[in-house]
Amino acid sequence: MDRKSIRASILAFAMAASLVVSPMVAAAAVPVGVNLLENPGHEHPGAYFGGRGEINVTWGWVPFWQEPPPGTDLRDQNYRTPEFRPTFARDYPYRVWSGAGSDHWFNYFALNRAAGVMQVVKNLSVGSPIRYTAMTELWSSNVNDPAIPPKSLQDGNMLIRVCIDQDGGPRDLTDPNVICSPWSQPYDQWRQIYVEGAASCRRSWCSYSSMPRFRSSITMHLWTIAALKCCRKPAREASVWEMASSRPARVQPA
Repeated sequence: MDRKSIRASILAFAMAASLVVSPMVAAAAVPVGVNLLENPGHEHPGAYFGGRGEINVTWGWVPFWQEPPPGTDLRDQNYRTPEFRPTFARDYPYRVWSGAGSDHWFNYFALNRAAGVMQVVKNLSVGSPIRYTAMTELWSSNVNDPAIPPKSLQDGNMLIRVCIDQDGGPRDLTDPNVICSPWSQPYDQWRQIYVEGAASCRRSWCSYSSMPRFRSSITMHLWTIAALKCCRKPAREASVWEMASSRPARVQPA
């Protein structure tokens, strides 16, 4: 075999090998430290869901809430669908941590014990450690405080947490594969909370979820920036890091 034939054979073998390897490359682990979320800063514009003008969430995110059990009066104030509205820094700078806007949901004289927003993330590497972090703030009050920003007074004991479904199943917070941070209560200030887990399939979903314990005249939940990243180290048990201290929650549900 002459030199040209040898080179042609080597080139053909290399091209064939690249075709075999390319699917593996496509399934390679996503880079460590890269934010995998769409629109992690909750920037507008948003989208209306179900043609309902009171439910508007920034692009890339999907709202959810607890529906009343069968046979329950649809007017029951313990299952009121929250309003999801945009918040802009130009109007309420104290309600936006960074960027030009944020998302929030709220209720008046009513509550919903399982409301929030979520996002599905795809192309994860099975077994990769992942961390979901978010900046959150709560405001809950039965008093019309004229101060700017208003304070939480006679609150409804509102709590918030972040969760990851590690196996990518449908949204079910009772699923044992869902791992959540401890409940937190960042009244009137921003606090970063996070949870760590491990992807058991190629897709997962992450969410913010809140729970008021009592009805108050107004309860508001804000989120402004989030990240879902692959980590180098193995995931630990669910934990929360508080950037700023706030009065602790009086009730920590299981």
